[in-house]
Amino acid sequence: MAAQKRFLACFSATLNASRSSRVAKIDRQQHYRWLRDDPTCPARFKEAMQMGIRTLEDHAVKLAHEGVKRMVTCKGRPVVYRGQIVYETEFDSQLIMFLLKNYDRKRFGDKIDTIFGPNWSGIPGQRSLMELMRAHQFGRTENMAVRAGEPILNSD
Repeated sequence: MAAQKRFLACFSATLNASRSSRVAKIDRQQHYRWLRDDPTCPARFKEAMQMGIRTLEDHAVKLAHEGVKRMVTCKGRPVVYRGQIVYETEFDSQLIMFLLKNYDRKRFGDKIDTIFGPNWSGIPGQRSLMELMRAHQFGRTENMAVRAGEPILNSD
Protein backbone atom coordinates (compact mmCIF):
# COMPACT_ATOMS: atom_id res chain seq x y z
CA MET A 1 0.00 0.00 0.00
CA ALA A 2 2.92 2.37 0.70
CA ALA A 3 4.29 1.74 -2.80
CA GLN A 4 0.88 2.50 -4.26
CA LYS A 5 0.74 5.81 -2.35
CA ARG A 6 4.24 6.72 -3.59
CA PHE A 7 3.23 5.86 -7.14
CA LEU A 8 0.01 7.90 -7.00
CA ALA A 9 1.79 10.88 -5.42
CA CYS A 10 4.38 10.88 -8.17
CA PHE A 11 1.77 10.31 -10.86
CA SER A 12 -0.29 13.30 -9.68
CA ALA A 13 2.84 15.43 -10.10
CA THR A 14 4.02 14.07 -13.46
CA LEU A 15 1.07 12.31 -15.17
CA ASN A 16 3.66 9.81 -16.38
CA ALA A 17 3.15 6.16 -15.35
CA SER A 18 6.64 5.02 -16.40
CA ARG A 19 8.46 7.75 -14.48
CA SER A 20 6.16 7.30 -11.46
CA SER A 21 6.91 3.57 -11.44
CA ARG A 22 10.66 4.22 -11.43
CA VAL A 23 10.40 6.76 -8.60
CA ALA A 24 8.12 4.47 -6.54
CA LYS A 25 10.55 1.59 -7.25
CA ILE A 26 7.88 -0.74 -8.59
CA ASP A 27 7.49 -2.72 -11.79
CA ARG A 28 5.75 -0.64 -14.46
CA GLN A 29 3.05 -3.30 -14.86
CA GLN A 30 2.27 -3.28 -11.12
CA HIS A 31 0.14 -0.16 -11.56
CA TYR A 32 -2.04 -1.95 -14.10
CA ARG A 33 -2.34 -4.98 -11.79
CA TRP A 34 -3.49 -2.69 -8.99
CA LEU A 35 -6.10 -1.17 -11.30
CA ARG A 36 -7.33 -4.65 -12.20
CA ASP A 37 -7.17 -6.32 -8.76
CA ASP A 38 -7.65 -3.58 -6.14
CA PRO A 39 -11.25 -2.26 -6.16
CA THR A 40 -10.22 1.03 -4.50
CA CYS A 41 -7.32 1.79 -6.84
CA PRO A 42 -9.26 3.09 -9.88
CA ALA A 43 -10.94 5.83 -7.81
CA ARG A 44 -7.64 6.87 -6.20
CA PHE A 45 -5.91 6.81 -9.60
CA LYS A 46 -8.64 8.98 -11.11
CA GLU A 47 -8.26 11.47 -8.26
CA ALA A 48 -4.47 11.56 -8.76
CA MET A 49 -4.98 12.13 -12.49
CA GLN A 50 -7.42 14.99 -11.84
CA MET A 51 -4.92 16.60 -9.45
CA GLY A 52 -2.21 16.32 -12.10
CA ILE A 53 -4.46 17.81 -14.76
CA ARG A 54 -5.33 20.74 -12.48
CA THR A 55 -1.61 21.30 -11.88
CA LEU A 56 -0.95 21.38 -15.63
CA GLU A 57 -3.90 23.71 -16.15
CA ASP A 58 -2.60 26.08 -13.45
CA HIS A 59 0.82 26.09 -15.11
CA ALA A 60 -0.73 26.80 -18.53
CA VAL A 61 -2.70 29.73 -17.09
CA LYS A 62 0.48 31.05 -15.45
CA LEU A 63 2.37 30.82 -18.78
CA ALA A 64 -0.48 32.56 -20.60
CA HIS A 65 -0.44 35.44 -18.10
CA GLU A 66 3.28 35.82 -17.49
CA GLY A 67 4.80 34.42 -20.69
CA VAL A 68 8.26 32.91 -20.88
CA LYS A 69 11.30 35.08 -20.17
CA ARG A 70 14.13 34.47 -22.65
CA MET A 71 17.57 35.99 -22.84
CA VAL A 72 18.18 38.06 -25.99
CA THR A 73 21.29 36.95 -27.89
CA CYS A 74 23.21 38.26 -30.85
CA LYS A 75 25.65 35.94 -32.62
CA GLY A 76 25.37 33.49 -29.74
CA ARG A 77 26.24 36.03 -27.05
CA PRO A 78 23.88 37.70 -24.57
CA VAL A 79 22.87 41.26 -25.41
CA VAL A 80 23.90 43.67 -22.64
CA TYR A 81 22.40 47.15 -22.25
CA ARG A 82 23.66 49.52 -19.53
CA GLY A 83 25.39 46.65 -17.79
CA GLN A 84 22.28 44.48 -17.69
CA ILE A 85 21.52 41.36 -19.74
CA VAL A 86 18.46 42.00 -21.91
CA TYR A 87 15.48 39.64 -21.64
CA GLU A 88 12.29 39.46 -23.65
CA THR A 89 8.98 37.89 -22.69
CA GLU A 90 7.32 35.58 -25.22
CA PHE A 91 3.62 34.75 -25.09
CA ASP A 92 2.08 31.70 -26.75
CA SER A 93 -1.01 32.87 -28.62
CA GLN A 94 -2.16 29.28 -29.26
CA LEU A 95 -2.07 28.54 -25.53
CA ILE A 96 -4.06 31.68 -24.81
CA MET A 97 -6.66 30.79 -27.45
CA PHE A 98 -6.89 27.23 -26.14
CA LEU A 99 -7.54 28.50 -22.61
CA LEU A 100 -10.14 30.99 -23.84
CA LYS A 101 -11.94 28.25 -25.78
CA ASN A 102 -11.87 26.02 -22.72
CA TYR A 103 -13.16 28.63 -20.28
CA ASP A 104 -15.76 30.34 -22.50
CA ARG A 105 -16.69 28.04 -25.39
CA LYS A 106 -19.74 30.13 -26.34
CA ARG A 107 -17.68 33.26 -27.03
CA PHE A 108 -14.34 31.81 -28.12
CA GLY A 109 -15.18 28.29 -29.34
CA ASP A 110 -15.49 27.11 -32.92
CA LYS A 111 -18.52 28.72 -34.51
CA ILE A 112 -19.43 25.83 -36.79
CA ASP A 113 -20.85 22.75 -35.13
CA THR A 114 -21.62 20.32 -37.93
CA ILE A 115 -23.40 17.01 -37.62
CA PHE A 116 -22.82 14.67 -40.53
CA GLY A 117 -25.68 12.41 -41.52
CA PRO A 118 -26.73 10.41 -44.55
CA ASN A 119 -28.44 13.42 -46.18
CA TRP A 120 -25.93 16.07 -45.17
CA SER A 121 -25.15 18.61 -47.87
CA GLY A 122 -23.36 21.27 -45.86
CA ILE A 123 -25.74 24.06 -46.83
CA PRO A 124 -29.25 24.31 -45.37
CA GLY A 125 -31.88 23.78 -48.06
CA GLN A 126 -29.33 22.39 -50.52
CA ARG A 127 -29.48 18.94 -52.05
CA SER A 128 -27.29 16.13 -50.84
CA LEU A 129 -23.87 15.49 -52.31
CA MET A 130 -25.09 12.33 -54.05
CA GLU A 131 -27.90 14.28 -55.72
CA LEU A 132 -25.43 16.92 -56.92
CA MET A 133 -23.18 14.22 -58.36
CA ARG A 134 -26.12 12.51 -60.08
CA ALA A 135 -27.29 15.81 -61.54
CA HIS A 136 -23.85 16.57 -62.87
CA GLN A 137 -23.57 13.09 -64.34
CA PHE A 138 -26.83 13.59 -66.24
CA GLY A 139 -25.93 17.16 -67.25
CA ARG A 140 -28.63 18.80 -65.18
CA THR A 141 -26.55 21.24 -63.11
CA GLU A 142 -28.32 24.28 -64.60
CA ASN A 143 -31.73 22.88 -63.67
CA MET A 144 -30.62 22.25 -60.09
CA ALA A 145 -29.69 25.87 -59.55
CA VAL A 146 -33.11 26.98 -60.80
CA ARG A 147 -35.23 24.22 -59.24
CA ALA A 148 -33.50 23.50 -55.93
CA GLY A 149 -36.65 22.07 -54.41
CA GLU A 150 -37.50 19.44 -57.06
CA PRO A 151 -36.28 15.85 -56.90
CA ILE A 152 -33.87 14.57 -59.52
CA LEU A 153 -35.31 12.04 -61.90
CA ASN A 154 -33.10 9.14 -62.80
CA SER A 155 -33.04 8.21 -66.48
CA ASP A 156 -32.29 4.50 -65.85
